[in-house]
Amino acid sequence: MDERSPEPGNVEKERVVEQEQGLTPERRGSPAAPSDKPEGDTPHPQDVNDIAR
Repeated sequence: MDERSPEPGNVEKERVVEQEQGLTPERRGSPAAPSDKPEGDTPHPQDVNDIAR
């Protein structure tokens, strides 16, 4: 077996742990871009212009 290939069971175990943890700061990396944040306020002015066209 290729040493870079994970064992089949380990991937499933890691997936379960990651789903339980959610997006922890360590896994998230840099802060989310404004476009990746949930929409709860007014749209960006450029988006409004694009929609109006």
